Amino acid sequence: MADQIIMLQTSNGVEIKITRQAAERSVLIHNIMHDVPNWQHEAIPMANVNDKVLRRVVDWCEHHQAHTRTDPGALDDWDAEFMQLDVDMLFDLILAANYLEIEQLLELGCSTVASMIHDKSFEEMATLLKVPRDAIVPASDPEPEPEATDLLPYTRPPRPTAQDAFDARLLLQSRLPPELAIIIVNRAYPSWIVARRVERGVYHADDFNHLSIAGFYLNTRQIPMEPGSFCARSIVFQTRAADQGWATWGGEGTFHNSHTWFEASILRPLRGTQRARHEGELEHEELPKRTWQYPHLAREAFNDRGWDFVYKENGKVTWRVSNNLTARSHDRDYRVEWRRGVDTVRESKEAQGGGKGFLERLRPGDMVVLWARAEQRAWQNRVAAATIEIEYVL
Repeated sequence: MADQIIMLQTSNGVEIKITRQAAERSVLIHNIMHDVPNWQHEAIPMANVNDKVLRRVVDWCEHHQAHTRTDPGALDDWDAEFMQLDVDMLFDLILAANYLEIEQLLELGCSTVASMIHDKSFEEMATLLKVPRDAIVPASDPEPEPEATDLLPYTRPPRPTAQDAFDARLLLQSRLPPELAIIIVNRAYPSWIVARRVERGVYHADDFNHLSIAGFYLNTRQIPMEPGSFCARSIVFQTRAADQGWATWGGEGTFHNSHTWFEASILRPLRGTQRARHEGELEHEELPKRTWQYPHLAREAFNDRGWDFVYKENGKVTWRVSNNLTARSHDRDYRVEWRRGVDTVRESKEAQGGGKGFLERLRPGDMVVLWARAEQRAWQNRVAAATIEIEYVL
């Protein structure tokens, strides 16, 4: 039995045939067929799509009418050929897929544009997207590149910056609605915040009566307060450190009996504080040299500067990042990565923390702090360097 034929009427009055099975790829058409009486007796109007674009949509739906990939944005050979379009037609196709609610085609179109603009300069994108150069001006100069170093190199290239992503979104919004521009930018420009400190710091647990010390070693800059939604995808901590080189109760060369480690906190601007005080970086030369017995005792110092801790569900203010090997005096490199929605694979619970809930709590305006910790008599956390990398999308 032949598949039922449906007539669609374009915005310029042209009627185009499509099989019912192919038409069902569109949520809009599906709903019309199920909700509107007697739709079979006349063409279904497609008010926002002309005949040239709708013919392309129909071709795609007919080809994919019985096939749904697990990765809707992936390209097979047929799709790769299909998406070889003039940029104007490509944007029209994206708008049509959005209007018709064809999710897989929308994802395909957005991913195609994302691959086109990735690694392009502002001027190159303006030319590619056919946006007059004088129509949109970048909001500000791009952020400076982080300093290159062979010590704890960043795990990924520090480009693009948040400014790159924001400029791309401005250009795309001249051709597409903001919600579609954001989808494309998120595929092309995952943004990064990076921080590095290369300076020897030795933190003695004996400095306090309760044989515990928390040294403020490193902080990131603030996560940009950009419009739109925010999602922290991942965070990477790298440390180069060692302990005092001996232990009384064993564990040498393992993470057993390790009493030197690193923790992370999230700081958030206090409401009502002066703009200049909470939007700037914490003083680079002051707080990174401060120590407290425990991290939560730094709250007063942070409050005085317009910041407060973000608390965990258990009321604590730190997440354990990683421990140093026990009784090893030579510096060793450690790396921990937490990814949103993914259980952290750990060498052992003694070696690393899992970061549960950390990324979910990060918001625009926050910054991340790395603490150097030590406890028990005579234990020392000897830190040589550390880095923090945050990947996020807007």
